[in-house]
Amino acid sequence: MAFVQGVFAQYTFSEQHLNIMRETADRLAVALYNVNLLDELNRANTRLRTFSQRLVEIQEEERRNLARELHDEIGQSLTGLKLVLEAASSIPADKVHNQFAEAQDILSELMHHTRELSLILRPAMLDDLGLLPTLIWYIERYRRRTRVEVDFKYSRHLERRFSTDLETTVYRLIQEGLTNVARHARTNQVVVDVMCDEETIQIVIQDHGVGFDVKRAMDGTGGNGLAGMVERTYSLQGQISISFQPDLGASITVASPIVSQTSKE
Repeated sequence: MAFVQGVFAQYTFSEQHLNIMRETADRLAVALYNVNLLDELNRANTRLRTFSQRLVEIQEEERRNLARELHDEIGQSLTGLKLVLEAASSIPADKVHNQFAEAQDILSELMHHTRELSLILRPAMLDDLGLLPTLIWYIERYRRRTRVEVDFKYSRHLERRFSTDLETTVYRLIQEGLTNVARHARTNQVVVDVMCDEETIQIVIQDHGVGFDVKRAMDGTGGNGLAGMVERTYSLQGQISISFQPDLGASITVASPIVSQTSKE
């Protein structure tokens, strides 16, 4: 170090030399900034491509589920109705009444399945009444259908209206989380806690079930639907954490900003 200082001590830098060095340093700083900016842009593009791919996969999965519902429920009912009506044209008149009664029963089933399918796709009350009434309705319906007891907690700020995107995403997150509990957790109790203030909304879904592989859940290879929750959270620029402890079960926490969301009147 002393040698280097001694070498530089032999030279006298003029103001011109100093200006050149400053200009060079400035150009190097700009170049390094551009390199870092380009690197960050490439990472952002990679995340965007991954996000877009996952959205397409989620849409395709939802379409497959819809097609399966249409085929298994609606399609079979329509086939049965067609057979009943065809048989009615070739039976004695005194037995036609029974055929029409059976046809009416099938029509009632069709109407029921159609309503159920409509609710699965999107409940109308989400647009008409807002997030909280829809969650209360859905959780009560979930209790009846699954026999899983839900301890639903929420803050008074949830009574307000939010943007369509936020209301839809929060509803879907809770729907997917509870569906996952019913399918995989092997428990009859779950806690859903939705807290919000003027700036943030937080969702906690916690059960005492058998749990899952957290790593596979986060990267979308676990087959338990949690990857969709991750993508929906990212669409809100939020954060999600998924954890499992053998004695405490699984816990999913989602936190999202709502400052940028436009509230409904």
